[in-house]
Amino acid sequence: MTSTFEWQNNVQSPNTATLLLVGGNGIQRQNLAAAVLDQKTSCNIRIRTATHLPLKPSEDRPHIDLLTIMIDMTSKLSFEVALESLQHVDVQYFLGKFAFILVNAHKIQERCVDLDDVAQLSSVYSVPLLCEDIETPDGCNRMAEKVVMKLEIASGNASTSYLLQNCSKQNHPTVDSLWYT
Repeated sequence: MTSTFEWQNNVQSPNTATLLLVGGNGIQRQNLAAAVLDQKTSCNIRIRTATHLPLKPSEDRPHIDLLTIMIDMTSKLSFEVALESLQHVDVQYFLGKFAFILVNAHKIQERCVDLDDVAQLSSVYSVPLLCEDIETPDGCNRMAEKVVMKLEIASGNASTSYLLQNCSKQNHPTVDSLWYT
């Protein structure tokens, strides 16, 4: 399958990591991007955002270290956009450089997307689900910490001691672990 969002082997600046946030509504995506930029990190973080894939061709597109697709659990359209966007992702991103970000999973009564469908999607592509209530400042901050940790690892900017301390925290959640109490 040809991909319009291909893995780029170009060398980027040292101590730089680039994140692409795809999907989600504008406010959630922008708040998360701001929270990611506020995190203490060992590298310079650059963030690009998009509503969906494929992206328009661009000669000056930077190397993307971590690709994330946001899925709003209260929007069936968000899940459909995620499924469509996945069709345009190079398989090399699924080797530790991709994650799903779930938003509004805590709104049980308003969910339009089945958690089992999202968990199955995560399992099929063997990628993590990152889940927090990003509508609150604390939740957005926790999500930003998770994203920065994945970004530093994906970009090769994480130190060995950092990896040893934090890798055990990155588990692939089960559907049961995504329920909020």
